[in-house]
Amino acid sequence: MSCASVCSDHGTLCIGGPSAAASMPMAVKRATPCCCKVWKTPRRFCRSDAVVRRGRQIEQLDGKLLVVTNTDAPAEEVIHRCKSLADIERGFRTLKSDIEIVPMVHRQPRRIRAHALVCFLALILHRVLRMRLKNAQREESPGRMLEQLRRIQQQAAATPDGQVVRGVTKLASEQKQLFTAIGVPTPKA
Repeated sequence: MSCASVCSDHGTLCIGGPSAAASMPMAVKRATPCCCKVWKTPRRFCRSDAVVRRGRQIEQLDGKLLVVTNTDAPAEEVIHRCKSLADIERGFRTLKSDIEIVPMVHRQPRRIRAHALVCFLALILHRVLRMRLKNAQREESPGRMLEQLRRIQQQAAATPDGQVVRGVTKLASEQKQLFTAIGVPTPKA
């Protein structure tokens, strides 16, 4: 329990310590001498009215998104751009985590372009998978879906007469449902 008062010396809100609590009830009093003098409280515990008002303003913004910008663009456009930026950042996170693309060192411009193209195509495929799963009202993430589909293997064997025989592992019912949900035909042998 502590006491608070507004100091008449320099207009600060002073919060008294335990010794003040014994002598005064919990209340805000007006025009009292500074707690630094009366309660012998260190000056760092005195808060100015401006700080108290600012604290109340910040509490009112709790749970709200506050966007500050230096442009004269309408609010709707600013919010749209912020969401687009967040979507781009989410894409880079996806490239690093779900798709597991690591930085490569290339010296030739055509290899740099090829690497960027592969990263971009992987991100597009990931987003298409996410949208198709969402449209099919499936709970799986693209990463979880790919984890299920990685278990499918295709084998090819050459016979002595030169024919190639191909086979696919037997699909589980969950894997078949995933193919149906994303609108891709199941692999055939």
